[in-house]
Amino acid sequence: MHSDVPSSSLADVYDAQPVSTEQFGEDSVPSASSAAVPAESESTGPVTPSPINQISPASLSAQTRSPPSNDHGGMLASNNSDSIQPCDTSKERVCVEENAKDNDNWRASGFANKHNLTRWFPKIEEDGHESWRIWMSKRSQALLLHTTTVAAILITNFTLTLFALVQYAHPNGVGIIYQGSCSTAKQLDRWLHLLINLLGTGMLMASNYCMQLQAAPTRANINQAHGNGKWLDIGVPSLRNLTSIGPWRQLSWFLLASSSLPLHLIYNSAVFTSLASSDHTVAVVNSHFLNSTSSSWNLIAAASRGLGDPGWSWVTEGHPVHLATLSSSPRMTLVPPNSNSQIPSIVPNSDGWAKNQWAIENGTQSSTRPRARPPSSPIATWYLGPGFYEVDSCYVQPPATTEDRCSFEYSSQIMITVCVLNFLKTCTMLVVWWMRKYQWAARPDPEKNVLYTLGDAIQSFIRVPETKTAGMCLATKENFLRRRTRETRWTKPELKLSNRPREWQERKRFWAAAASPRRWTILISICIIILAIAAGLLALSLKSLSARGFPSSVPSWWSLGFGALTPFTYLNIGLPKTDPAGIISNILIANLPQLILSILYLFYNTMLSCFLVQKEFSEMWRKQKPLRVSEPEGIQRSSYFISLPLRYGIPLYVSSGIMHSLISQSLFLARITAYFPDGSVDYGSSFSTCGYSPIALFITILVGIALVVAVVLLDFRQYEGFMPLVATNSFAISAACHALKEDIDGDGYQLPMKWGVVSDHNGIGHCTFSTAYDSKTPVAGHFYA
Repeated sequence: MHSDVPSSSLADVYDAQPVSTEQFGEDSVPSASSAAVPAESESTGPVTPSPINQISPASLSAQTRSPPSNDHGGMLASNNSDSIQPCDTSKERVCVEENAKDNDNWRASGFANKHNLTRWFPKIEEDGHESWRIWMSKRSQALLLHTTTVAAILITNFTLTLFALVQYAHPNGVGIIYQGSCSTAKQLDRWLHLLINLLGTGMLMASNYCMQLQAAPTRANINQAHGNGKWLDIGVPSLRNLTSIGPWRQLSWFLLASSSLPLHLIYNSAVFTSLASSDHTVAVVNSHFLNSTSSSWNLIAAASRGLGDPGWSWVTEGHPVHLATLSSSPRMTLVPPNSNSQIPSIVPNSDGWAKNQWAIENGTQSSTRPRARPPSSPIATWYLGPGFYEVDSCYVQPPATTEDRCSFEYSSQIMITVCVLNFLKTCTMLVVWWMRKYQWAARPDPEKNVLYTLGDAIQSFIRVPETKTAGMCLATKENFLRRRTRETRWTKPELKLSNRPREWQERKRFWAAAASPRRWTILISICIIILAIAAGLLALSLKSLSARGFPSSVPSWWSLGFGALTPFTYLNIGLPKTDPAGIISNILIANLPQLILSILYLFYNTMLSCFLVQKEFSEMWRKQKPLRVSEPEGIQRSSYFISLPLRYGIPLYVSSGIMHSLISQSLFLARITAYFPDGSVDYGSSFSTCGYSPIALFITILVGIALVVAVVLLDFRQYEGFMPLVATNSFAISAACHALKEDIDGDGYQLPMKWGVVSDHNGIGHCTFSTAYDSKTPVAGHFYA
C-alpha cells in the first residue's frame, strides 16, 4: 500500500539503527512542518511528497492541519471558568488580570496527526512483525535475556555441584577438593569466591529486574489507587506498589525475593579453606628416655620414644620455654635432670586439646600453660609438674617435619541448596516471561497496560487523561503528599488536591530532591551499618594483633595475607564450635554482611532510578522526541533498561560485585582440622569458625566510603530546564499530561512530542505534552493550570 512513497521520505530518517535518545532532535524530526502534510490531490495518482527541508508551516494546507480545539484534552475547557478554581489570594488575582490585559487568548497550532502522516512516512505504523528494531527492543525480549542469564547461572552451579559430588567424597557433608600447599589452597579460595560473587551479583541484578517488572502497576491499578487518594511509583523498584498489584504478581515477587534471601546468606560459604592444627603432647622424661632408639610411641607407651627419632632436637638450657615461639611444633618433650623415673609423665590437658598456636588463644589448662614472656637472663631452676620437676632441657619437633595440610573444601548441603533456590528463581522468571509474552502480544485495552517506564505512564495519561489532576499542570510530587496536622497526627489524613492556577517560578533543582527523605534515611543507614561492621572487625583485629606484638600498619596487615586464614585472625566470640551448630552459626555470621549488601544494592538501584526518571522528564522540554516506552510502535523509542541506562547500570553492577568480593575476603567461614600425633584426624577437636582479613577489611572500608561519596556527589547535580519535580509519583506525572484534543485524536503519543505551554486563556496558561510546533516555554510570574 506504500509502494508509491519515494525512498527520500522522512521514513528513511526514522530507519536509523539503533534508535538513540538524540536521534529525533529538532533538525531531524518534523516538529513544525511535518505536523501536518499536504492532502492527497483529487486527481488520480499519488502526490509526490516534498523534500523534508522544504516542508514549512507556511506550506501546510488548512485541509490537513488538525483543527484547533477549545479544551485542554477534554479535561479543562479554556472557555469554561468553572474548570479552574478561583485564585486564593489577591496577588494571584492581580497577576491573572494583568496577564489577561497583556496577552490575547492564544492556542498552539500545527499539530501532527498520525493518520495523516502514515501515508507519507510508513515507518510510523511499523510493529514488531515488520521491524527488527522494535522486536528486539520489546520488554519481553529484555526479560527473556535476564531469564536466560539466571538459567545460565543455574547450569553453572549445577555442573560444579555435580562434579564436586562425584569427584570428591563428602562425609558429613564436607568434601576436600584440594589438600596440600596453603598458598595453593588460598589461591583456589580467592578465585572461586570471585566467581561466586560474579554469579551471585548477576542473579541479584536479573532477579531485581524481574521483580521491578512485577511490581509495576497497570493503569487500572493506578486508577484505583488514585481513587483512594494514593499515588504509586513509576519506573523504580517499589515496595509501595505491592499492595496495589494483582495476586499473581505479588506471589511471583515474593518467590523471587524469598529465593534471594537465603542465597545471599549461604552462597559465599559453599567453599572454604581449612587449616591443619596438630595435637601435641607434653611428656616429662629422664635422660634414659632420650637414649631410647624406638621409632614409635603413644600416650600409653610414651617411654618407648627416644632421641633416635630425628624429629627431635635441642631447644634450650636454663631458660623456660616460650610456647609462642614453638607455635608450629606439634610435640614437645621436657627432660628433668634429676629424676629416677624410667617412665615419662604425660602432662594432662584438662580441656582435651591443645593445637599449635590455637592453644595460645584457647589455653591448655595445665602447668605448661604459657603466661609470661621469657626472662632476659637464664634462670637457675625451672620447675614443671607433675611433682615440680626441675627442667634440664626441652625437645620439640621443628616445623620442617610437619606436613603442610591446608585444604580447600566444599559443603555439599550448601551447594545443593544453592541449586534448588537457583532453580526456583529460574522457573519463576520463566513463568513470568511466558505470561507477559502473551499479554504483550494480545495488546490489551489501555486499562490493563502495565506502566513500566516514564514513557509508558505519559502515553497512558495522554490517551486517557486522569480527571483528578485536571488543572494542575505545574503540580510537583510535594502537592500529592498527605500532610499531618495536630488534629490528624493519630489518623490517616485525607489527600487534598487543589487545581488553582500556579505561578511559574524558575529555580534550579538538585538531584537529591527527587528521592524522598525516607529513601535517603534507609540508604544512609544501611551504608553506616556496613561500614560499622567492617570498622568494628578491623578494631578487634588490631587489638588482637597488638596483643601478639604485631605493629598496626598496612604492610604488617598485608603480610598476613589478603583474605587468608591465619592462627592470628579468627573469631573467638563464644559461638558453638562443634557441628552442625558450629557451622550453621558461623555461616550466618560470615554471610550477614552479604545479605545487607544485597539489600543496599536494591536501595542504590532505587535511588539512582529516582534521579534518572526525573532527569528524563526534565529534558522533555528541550526538543521533540518520541516517547521511550516498553512496547514501542512505529518510531517510538525503547531500550533494554527500565530506568538505569548502561552508563549508570554497569558501574552499579561492577561496584556491587567488587563489594561482595571484598566482603567475602574480609569475613568468611573457615575450618580448623585437628590431627593426632600419628597423623589421623581428630574429629572431636576440629571445629568451624569465622576468619577475617585485616587488609581486606581496610580496603572494604575505603571502597565503601568511596561509594557513599559518589552517591552524595550525584545529589549535587542539577536538573536541566524548568519542568516540575514529579520524580516517580504517578499523581504528579498525570498532572503534566493533560493533552489537547488534537494530540489525543491524532495519536500524538506515537509521534515526537515535547512539554511546554500550548494555550493561554484569560491570563491562565496550560502546559502539557504536544506535537505542536509552536508550543512555548513557561514565563516566570505567569499562572498556569
